[in-house]
Amino acid sequence: RPRSRGTFANFGFETRTVRGRVVDHEGKPVVGALVAFAERIGYSGECFDENFDKTDEMGRFLVEGDLERTRVVVRRSATAIWNVNLKPEQEFVAITWPKPATCHITVDPSLCNPNDDLTITTTRYCAGMSVIRVKARIDADRRATVANLIPGDYFIAANKSITIGDADETTPVEIGHFSIEPGEEKRVSCVQGGQRRVVGKIPKAGVRMRLRVERQKLRYEDWTRCVGFVACAEDGSFRTRPLEPGRYLLRFVGPAPANRGGFRGFGFPAGPVTVKHRLDIPNDDVPIELTVGGKQQGTSAFVHQTLDREASGLWSNADIQISELLAHPDRKGVSEELLRITNDPLAPYSWRRPALRALGGMTDSPKVIDALLEKLKSVPRSDTKAKARVIRAFAGCKHSSRKIVESIAEYRNDENLRVRWATYDTLARLVHVDPDNRERIIGWLVEMLSDPWDRIRADVAATLGRLAANQSVPALRKARNDPVGKVRVWSAWAIARITHERRQAVELMTERLLGVSLAGK
Repeated sequence: RPRSRGTFANFGFETRTVRGRVVDHEGKPVVGALVAFAERIGYSGECFDENFDKTDEMGRFLVEGDLERTRVVVRRSATAIWNVNLKPEQEFVAITWPKPATCHITVDPSLCNPNDDLTITTTRYCAGMSVIRVKARIDADRRATVANLIPGDYFIAANKSITIGDADETTPVEIGHFSIEPGEEKRVSCVQGGQRRVVGKIPKAGVRMRLRVERQKLRYEDWTRCVGFVACAEDGSFRTRPLEPGRYLLRFVGPAPANRGGFRGFGFPAGPVTVKHRLDIPNDDVPIELTVGGKQQGTSAFVHQTLDREASGLWSNADIQISELLAHPDRKGVSEELLRITNDPLAPYSWRRPALRALGGMTDSPKVIDALLEKLKSVPRSDTKAKARVIRAFAGCKHSSRKIVESIAEYRNDENLRVRWATYDTLARLVHVDPDNRERIIGWLVEMLSDPWDRIRADVAATLGRLAANQSVPALRKARNDPVGKVRVWSAWAIARITHERRQAVELMTERLLGVSLAGK
C-alpha cells in the first residue's frame, strides 16, 4: 500500500521498515490508531516520530525510521498510549491492545472539596515517552470514576494551596497511588489517616525546605515527586503539613539573590543545597521531631557548589562566584581543592576555567604560584588554548611577584598568536598591581611594539600612552611610520599623552590617516 513516509533514504541514513497489525483484546482490528517509532526526547515533548502511519480497516500499518529505533508506539487518544519493544532485525510485529481498566476513587473530605479536579498520572513508560495525564472531577460525594485506563502504575494528585514564602500558590500534591491490571475494576480510597507532621529545626535561618518523595519507580523529574515547600522561621524552626508514611528526601535551599541580569532579565534562585536529609515516617502515632544539619558545610562542597552554579549559568556575572571563593575564610582549603580540580582530567571542563581564575587571586601562597607555573610548563606545545588560559589566570593576581612576571614574559615572543595576546593582556594588567616590576614590564611592552600582529602593536601603543611611560617615546616615534593606520594613530596619541602636546598629536594623527593636505583640519 502507498504510505506517506519520510525521506531518510534520500539523505543516506540507514533505515528500517516495520509492518504490523493492531487488534484489541477481543481480536478485532483497531482502526485509525497512530503508529510510529518512539523519539528519543524528554518526557514533556511529543513521543511520536514525524513519519507516523494510521491503521487501516484491517488494523495494518507500515512505519519507516532510522536503524537505531527499537520501540513502536501506538496511540488511540491523548490518554491511551501503548508501546512495544522490537528486536534488532524484527520486520513484523503483532500488537494486542490491552483491555481497558476502570478505577473508582473515593477521597477523604479533608483532602479536597467537591467539584475539584483530580489528576491521575502514570509513569509506566521508560525515558523518551510521554507521560499520560487524565483529569477527573469529584462529585458531591467526594467520588470520581476514571475509565479506559491503560494498565500500569498511577499517582493521584489534588490541587492544594501551599505557602511559599509570603504567598499562597496552588499546586498538584500527591494524595494517593495505585496499580491496575488489564480489564480490572478497582476501588481506591485516598484518606488522611496515618499522616504525621514533622517539626524540627535547622541551624541556618532564611532558608526553605523542599520535600520530595523518594521512590525508585518514579523516572521523571516531575511535580509528582515534590510534595511541597516549607518556609523556615527566623530561628530556623519549621513545621510541615501532614505527610503519609514512607521515605522522604528533605532538601534545605538557600534564599534567592537579587536580580543580577539572568536569562531574559529574570533573577534566578541561588540553589545551593546546604543540607540533605532522608526521613522515614513510620505508621505508628509517635510524633516526629527532627534536628537537621549538626555540622557545617565542608570546604570541598562549598567549592563544588560555587563552581557548579557558575557552569549552570544561574548568574551572568562570573566575578561573583570568584569573589565568593576568594572571600571564604578557609583559603588554604579552597586553594587545595581548586588545585585538585585543575589537575584532575576527569573534573568537569566548565569547572576548570573558573578554578584557574580563582587560583590567580590566591598568589599570596607560594604553593599556588609554584603549582600554576608548573602547570604552565607542563601544557603541551600544541595546546595553545590551554596555555593561554593558564597565562590569563595570573591577570587576577593582587600581589607583587617577580617570579610570576618573569615566567609570563618568556611567552611574549611565542610563535602562536593566542599565546602572545594572552601574555600582553596579562602583563598590561599586572603593571598596575606590581609597582616593583613596573619598569621591567614597560620594557617588555616596548619590545612588543614590533609584534607581527597589528592589533597587538596598536593596543601596546595605547597602553604605553595610558601608563605615561617616558622611556617608550623613542619606540613610539618609530611606530608612527608603521604600515597600519591604527598603529600610527595610537602611537601619535600615546606620544601626545606622554608629552602633553595635544595639538601636535591631532596633526600627526590626521596626517597619518588623511595625508599632509588635511593635517590638523
